[in-house]
Amino acid sequence: STSSRGGYPPRPAGVVDRFAQMVTLVKGENVSDDDLLYQQATPTPPAPPNPSSAWQKSKDKVSSLVSPRAIDALISTWQDKYVDLKRVREHIQKTDGALSDMNDAYTGENLSHQRIAKRHKDFLKDELEPLFKEMRQYGIEREAFEQFLHARHAPEANRVMARRNPNEEQIKAGQEAAEAKLKELRIQLQHAQARNSATRAIEQAIEKAQAEVTHWKTAEAFRGTEKERLSLSGMSDADAKALMDALSPDKRKKMESLAEKVDAIIEKTLSMYESYGLESKETLDAWREVWEYYIPLHRDDAHPTGFSHPIGSGFNVRGPAAKQRTGSNEKVTNILGHIAMQREAAITRGEKNRVDKMLFLLASQNPNPDFWTVNQPKRKKILENGLVRVRVDPNYRNQPNVLMLRIAGKEAYVTFNEHNPEAMRLAAALKNLDVSDMGVVTGLMFKLTRDFASINTQYNPLFGARNLIRDVGFGLTALSST
Repeated sequence: STSSRGGYPPRPAGVVDRFAQMVTLVKGENVSDDDLLYQQATPTPPAPPNPSSAWQKSKDKVSSLVSPRAIDALISTWQDKYVDLKRVREHIQKTDGALSDMNDAYTGENLSHQRIAKRHKDFLKDELEPLFKEMRQYGIEREAFEQFLHARHAPEANRVMARRNPNEEQIKAGQEAAEAKLKELRIQLQHAQARNSATRAIEQAIEKAQAEVTHWKTAEAFRGTEKERLSLSGMSDADAKALMDALSPDKRKKMESLAEKVDAIIEKTLSMYESYGLESKETLDAWREVWEYYIPLHRDDAHPTGFSHPIGSGFNVRGPAAKQRTGSNEKVTNILGHIAMQREAAITRGEKNRVDKMLFLLASQNPNPDFWTVNQPKRKKILENGLVRVRVDPNYRNQPNVLMLRIAGKEAYVTFNEHNPEAMRLAAALKNLDVSDMGVVTGLMFKLTRDFASINTQYNPLFGARNLIRDVGFGLTALSST
């Protein structure tokens, strides 16, 4: 019975627990079936509903919506996309970190827009407008002056482009000369080794000679006529000379006076490249040595969809300030326009780089691997000549958490911690990768405008009657006039 077993239900007859049998054998006692208690697991009754759990969930939801992180996310989307940089600055101030006018990137970003606008305005007022004013005084048309600038620059441009686009004979001669020099250097190395002399200089010369041989072996001959190859500036030397000779002494003097102003504009643009850190002094000096009468040679008609003067995405500044020319026989267009665009691109890109350098200095002076690091590019293993080597990941610069900048013409990096949501949000803002967030705004505005249109049309009871009267009147008028 249930009572005989202390409240436990009776077991089936003849069932003896194995543990009871072991107890019997060990102790020598007789254990009856009724003396064994089966401790069966009884299900735990469900906990009574907690009336405060729903209220607690609501409180937790409200707390999450008004938490500092949620508020910053709202501010970043609707008001200040660089709020995370502001929070970093506030944290550095509270912890007595390094913060000054030199590394205050948040203030620098706020001022950069006014600085860019001011410098663009000064360029137009102080340099470009006086140039066009003098052109009008001299009675010189823009097209004629651009032709003069082109003719002045064409001989040196043709000479450089011809070197960059060799023909078959030049490639063959260059390869033979490079191989002969390499053979001679190898003989010198053998003699030096036989005399136990120093060989380091010869070995370095051999490396350069081998690179020269590879250079010529991989060179591609120009595909076109020799006449086209020698006029890759867009104007042949003969045409340039004919244009110059056709000018009267007085008109040529006026043209040269205007050209001096153009040279001054271009020189100031180059100086900006250096002062902003976009290019090194050595690079710009080499540029000045090659080009005496430099002008940009763009072919807008041949490349209408090209980006002649890119300024980068957001504050991401990567690559050199100018591309190397390859040459073309297409017509050169808008020389003065591209000179102005070069300056404006230099100002915009330079001011962005100025903010980036502030940020770089801020991260350098206030290291925090949980948020950012500087100049620590990601490395990966690659197989090179049958051996595993560790190299910088070539795709590192394209990562969404890497901000590129240039210091003295060399690339530098600020890498944001990809596991930190605030760091990644700041990286997206700086690189202008957060433009997709405007889809929320666009969708909301679309809904509002559609609702407003519906109120004035389908939800307006007078809309149908008014349209009917107007359409009937228009139809009767049209029929009566035919």
